[in-house]
Amino acid sequence: MKKKNILQALIFILFGINLMLGALIVGAKFIPIEQSIPSATTGLTNPQLRIEYGMEPIGEERAAANQEDGNGYWQVEHYQEYEYHYDHNGRLIEKRPTNYREHIRYWQEFK
Repeated sequence: MKKKNILQALIFILFGINLMLGALIVGAKFIPIEQSIPSATTGLTNPQLRIEYGMEPIGEERAAANQEDGNGYWQVEHYQEYEYHYDHNGRLIEKRPTNYREHIRYWQEFK
């Protein structure tokens, strides 16, 4: 009895596998698959770039102080913002100045 049940299960499994394979073959013949359309944006693509911004000093100067300011002078530091472009390996590709500048002024006493 046990051998009969195992044989029936094996026949049922093989029948199910053949039925599934037959359905795949019939489906491939009768169900149309749309062809892929080339994308308009394909072609040469730029590698992934990382963009960072940073300030760099571009100069400094001393500005004259008024008599009422006291005994000292104004120290003015000038900074320029730059845009840094890095490739996917972290190497600097391009360094471009932006239109942003910063000026920092602080008081210095004569010694």
